[in-house]
Amino acid sequence: MRIATISGITVTLSVAAAAYAEKSPHPVWQREGLISLAPSNTELLFDIGAGDKIAALCTNCAAVLKELRPQLVDKPTVGTFVSVNLERMTELKPRAVLLVSGQESLNSLLTRKKFQTYILPNSSLADISKNL
Repeated sequence: MRIATISGITVTLSVAAAAYAEKSPHPVWQREGLISLAPSNTELLFDIGAGDKIAALCTNCAAVLKELRPQLVDKPTVGTFVSVNLERMTELKPRAVLLVSGQESLNSLLTRKKFQTYILPNSSLADISKNL
């Protein structure tokens, strides 16, 4: 079992769920150049062994996770939970941008600018295993 802290809530993830995630066809988290715009997504990436695929994050990720994940200290930030620096994101050429429920307006902006985005629902603990 894995223990993870996501947005201040400690949950247990099963090894089976992580194994399932790794076998999914073309999983987004196996790509280099991910941008995470929510701390919960950043933590999920680390929990499934994809923390090294993160190219950039939001300032909230850096602030919330800096003590838990010191390897994030040197990662560039591209904005906040509600706004992004499009010029900086374009320079990074991300393969995918991970968002959560509540960031739909940001998702709309990013898809109009041709970024590949994924919204991971986060309204319940049951969403965690679905997002894996």
